[in-house]
Formats: sequence, structure tokens, C-alpha cells
Amino acid sequence: MRVDTPARLGETRLPDGRVLGWAEWGPPDGVPVLLCPGAATSRRLGFGTDVVDALGVRLISVDRPGLGVSTPAADVRRFADDVRRVVPDRPRMVGNSQGAPFALACAAAGVVSALAVVSGADEVAAPEFAPVLPADLRRLVEKTASDPSAAEKHFATLDADAMWNMVMAGSPASDLAVYRHPVFADAYRRALDEGFAQGADGYARDTVLAMGRWPIALSEITVPVDLWYGAEDTSHSPDNGAFLATRIPGAHRHVVPDIGAPSSGRTPNESLPSSSGDEFRPGDVSVPLNPARETTEDTMTTAPSGRPPVVDMSAWQAARDELLAREKAHTREGDAIAAARRRLPMVEFDGTVEVVGPDGPVPFLDLFEGRDELVVYKHMWHDGAPHQGQCEGCTTTAWHVHDASYLTPAASRTPS
Repeated sequence: MRVDTPARLGETRLPDGRVLGWAEWGPPDGVPVLLCPGAATSRRLGFGTDVVDALGVRLISVDRPGLGVSTPAADVRRFADDVRRVVPDRPRMVGNSQGAPFALACAAAGVVSALAVVSGADEVAAPEFAPVLPADLRRLVEKTASDPSAAEKHFATLDADAMWNMVMAGSPASDLAVYRHPVFADAYRRALDEGFAQGADGYARDTVLAMGRWPIALSEITVPVDLWYGAEDTSHSPDNGAFLATRIPGAHRHVVPDIGAPSSGRTPNESLPSSSGDEFRPGDVSVPLNPARETTEDTMTTAPSGRPPVVDMSAWQAARDELLAREKAHTREGDAIAAARRRLPMVEFDGTVEVVGPDGPVPFLDLFEGRDELVVYKHMWHDGAPHQGQCEGCTTTAWHVHDASYLTPAASRTPS
């Protein structure tokens, strides 16, 4: 086993005076991939650091607010703004364990271009999970929701040793072999010590934010998202991300057999992209797994394990009412945006300007061919690329308009 120390360490001063700490591995000009690490750890514990050079990846691990050297902040969404300041060119991102909600906030804000969530902490405060949570965890979740300050004080009683003991007590044998390996154990303990360098308040705040309701519009995430869970993982998600996958449009869920929480020492390169796009499947974030370890992938409609939890009628109704309120707000906002679009001002266009078409240069006005309306579609086409490399949406639209004669009567009507 190999755990490399960072190639570069740094701190970024934010506009409000706070500091965000970061560490880097790989070539400085490599493809940027951000790591949002697990609970109570620091920027110093990367993953896949032995392959980043070969992949052409610049791995950047950040200290979340209040952890390591980073200044505390108020909420999950603030972290997305901070990340935008550190790497402004929409990098790919990996969110591990308690870093998952913070990484998802970055995806929802459009700060990153793709996201892999590895053993992600789930939104255990979601009402759908209430009937299936262990009693102790349910009480802690309820306390966090009803009295966040008291919950923070409770979590602030922990330290690096307590976190180590908690992980050792809650991990399956398959993961303990990794955690107890001298090389990884030493690196993990150092990351925990640095995570608590400012005391326990940062960890306490971080945990309350992750354990409460997330102020994240998961349904509005538009970037590719992959969710990775170990089949033996019982500590991060009640259903290993099955319900979470249904809440994120187009998310791909992978379950790795025979392990619990894929850690820095266990799966060094499964979530790292290569600098060339050749290894990506369309829409995916992650490269294929090592052939020796297969995964299962499911959705709510194709695999029983991907179904939402079974609850009683009152819990279902509460969840349905909450969703209905969001749906109505979404519809009203969509109507308002459509109305605003129709009211956009117009710009007068010179109809004599020539455009080039199949018949050569012609005045723009001639494109109407005597009709009142002209439908214009901007097709993103890459000259020299095969049809598989063209824009899928544009190609599909063009394919369905072989015969546009049905538009002629509507476009030829004279308004009364």
C-alpha cells in the first residue's frame, strides 16, 4: 500500500477574509479533480495519488470550513461559492463520506462539471428514512433538527481518537484490513489530527450540516453524477444510495461487492477520470472498475434494490405533500420564466444581410419564402467528427424533422 504526501500545499484567501486550505497531487497542468474528503479529515489524505501522474490528473483536496486550516463558514451552499474561488473552471469532483452533501451542493450550483460520490453520507433527515433508521440514530437526527446548537455541543465532545475508535468499531472486516494497515493507519491518523487542529467545533458544525435537511435542490442537478457504495457499507446510507439515486436526474449507482466503505487505501483510481475522454461511457463520471471487481448498477425501475423504502401511509403522505409543494413552485417559476421570455424586447434585423445555404448566398429575408414565420435551430456540428461524436440533442431533433411540410400551413396564415 502507498499513501503519498501532497506535492503542493496552499491556502486561498477568500473575498470575505476567510481562508480555504488545499493540497495537490499530480501535474500542475493536469485535468483538475477536486476531492471533498470524509468526516473530520484534512486536505492531506488524498486518494489514487499513485496514479494521478499517469492519468494526467491534478488532484486537489480541500479542507472544508472549520477543518484543517480552513476558516469556519455558515452553511453547505457557502462551500460551493468557496470552491468556485479556488478552481473557477468547473472541475470534476469526488465527494467522500461526509463530504457528499457539500459536493452535491457544488453540483447543484454548477460549480463542477461532473461528480462521483464515494460512500456518501445520505440525507438521513429525509422523512422517507425515518421508519428504517436505528433508534439511536433516529434520536440523534431528531435532536439535530430540533436543536442544532445542542447537537453541535454534543459532537464537539469528540476528538481525533474518538473518531478513530468510532470508525474501527463500525467497519466490516473487509475494511479493517485497510484501516489497520500501518501505512494507511498512519496517514489516516495524521489527517484526523489535522482535521481537529482548530478544535472540535469545525467537525461539530460540519456534522450538523450533513445530518440535517440539506438545502440542496437535488432534482435540479444537471451534471453527470455517479454514486459508489460498498455492498457491506452499513454506516453511510440506509439503502446504499438507492433512494438518493432516484432524486438526482440521470444518476448512476454502483454497488461494489465484498467491501464496506471504499476508502483511499481501497479504491485508488475507480473514481478518477483520465485526461483523455476515451475511457468514459456517455454521461458517466468514473472510469471502468478493475476487471477483477465487478459492480451492480440499478435504477428504481430495473432493480428491486433500487426501490425507495417502504413506509406507512402517513410518512408517504408527508413526503408527497413536501414534493407537491416543490412541484407547484417549480411550475409557477417555469410559467413566470416563459412569460418573461415572451416579453423580451426585439431588435430590428437588416433583411438584406446574406446567409449561405444549400443554394449559396441569399438575402436573409428570402429564407422566409413568403411566409410570416421562420423556425431557426442552432445545430452544434463538429466538422470531421463521425455522427457518434456530434451533439446528441441536436442530432435527435434534426432526425425528427425530415419533413417539415406540416409547418407550412401554420406559418403561412395571415394574422387577423
